[in-house]
Amino acid sequence: HTQRIPEDPHDEHMRTGKPIPPEDWDFRGIWREKPLAFKSPQHASKLIKRMAHQFGMSLVGITKFDPRFMFKGLMRGMPDKGHYSWGDKVPDHWKSIIVFGVPMNWDGTYSAVGYSTSFDAYFRSRCAASLMERFLRELGYPARAQFPGANYEIMMSPYVQLAGLGQYSRAGLVMVPELGANFRPAAIVTNIEFEYDEPIDVKMADFCKKCKICAESCPAGAIPLDDEPKTVVRGFKRWKLNEEKCYQQWASGPTQDGLGCRVCVGVCPYSRKNTWIHTISRELEPRDPTGLVAEGLLAMQKNFFKFNEAEDYRSDWDGGKEYTYHN
Repeated sequence: HTQRIPEDPHDEHMRTGKPIPPEDWDFRGIWREKPLAFKSPQHASKLIKRMAHQFGMSLVGITKFDPRFMFKGLMRGMPDKGHYSWGDKVPDHWKSIIVFGVPMNWDGTYSAVGYSTSFDAYFRSRCAASLMERFLRELGYPARAQFPGANYEIMMSPYVQLAGLGQYSRAGLVMVPELGANFRPAAIVTNIEFEYDEPIDVKMADFCKKCKICAESCPAGAIPLDDEPKTVVRGFKRWKLNEEKCYQQWASGPTQDGLGCRVCVGVCPYSRKNTWIHTISRELEPRDPTGLVAEGLLAMQKNFFKFNEAEDYRSDWDGGKEYTYHN
């Protein structure tokens, strides 16, 4: 307690408006002369994952930072946000990325096609990211939070996959086995040496090839019906979402602020509440080499569950009926 803590660059930024580059910003508040050492990369991973769960996160994975998945010219704290950009320059201390997230509350999600409980899940992800950022700095390591809203400098979907949490879906979202597409991620970039997780293959994309429920229910018609993913983006093979149609629908939703669309999340079989039948389905379907389980599950899904017409989700001024997912 007698050691003098260096001036926080945030204070200077607030006083003068001077941009703070990540080489300074990410180290703010660190008071140790050298960081506390982990016993091993395995020890580091085990502790940090435990703390992520302690901070309220449902799922967590860790992977190596990959500069291919930075947004171009969106680095916070730079004068024109152009000095650090994808393919240009990455801070030297950006070595690893901790990826975690939580689901939205399902009751609220089912009751509205718009933002509904997204903000709640975003808030919990933001809180955990801030707590983890502070925790790492207390240990003596630089940390930079990436969380929903205006604080994403990286593309979360590729990192969710690289960290072994999920796989791409037909709707352009990353689905995780436990929650489907109902997953709101955040992340921390740091220089800690971890034991990295590996990408997984639990046949979720294979299920997407047969399902097509999200494409059939999309009010914008933005999700492709192709049997196979045909587009390769920065090394990832995926279905090509029509982003313009998707955004137009998202920006014209029937919610109070006129934003949001969650139809693809709400109708996805993988995103259903974790009842006993869906728990059994998630365990059986990826392990069935014949594909019969998937066919049976889809027959049940399409015949026993009510699905609205895609156009009915639209606002009444756009020819729709402002339907929720179901009663």
